[in-house]
Amino acid sequence: MLGFTRRRLLQSAPLTLGVDWLRPRATEAQGVAKPPESFRTMGAPVVQCPSGTAVSIVWGVNDTSTGWVEYGETDALGHVAFPDAQGLRPMDAVVHKVRLEGLRPNTRYHYRTVSVPIAFLGPYDIRRGRPFERRGAYRHDR
Repeated sequence: MLGFTRRRLLQSAPLTLGVDWLRPRATEAQGVAKPPESFRTMGAPVVQCPSGTAVSIVWGVNDTSTGWVEYGETDALGHVAFPDAQGLRPMDAVVHKVRLEGLRPNTRYHYRTVSVPIAFLGPYDIRRGRPFERRGAYRHDR
């Protein structure tokens, strides 16, 4: 036997110093992003897939974010719908799709898409930005 135990191997300074450069730094770790500087939507929200009592609203943004739709029959809105991701709310989406259920035919609905940028600065450093809102109107004619 060489007389070199695993403990002694791990305690050896030259080896530790030699391997230290492999350890990712907080700012260099994979998947780390900087806070969004000019967060915005990438065009107007799009109304898609209308059915008898539902419609989808889709919009894109230029950085990772979470989002939802506030809607109602008046400008006061009153209802909120979140994207469905198997029971979780996505925090890293750049395209949001929210389904509005329970709509009445021949009714005009007002809606507002809300996007909040999320900055993943580290494993325990996740920050929300200021909400970005965009208004629209839709007549459900189905």
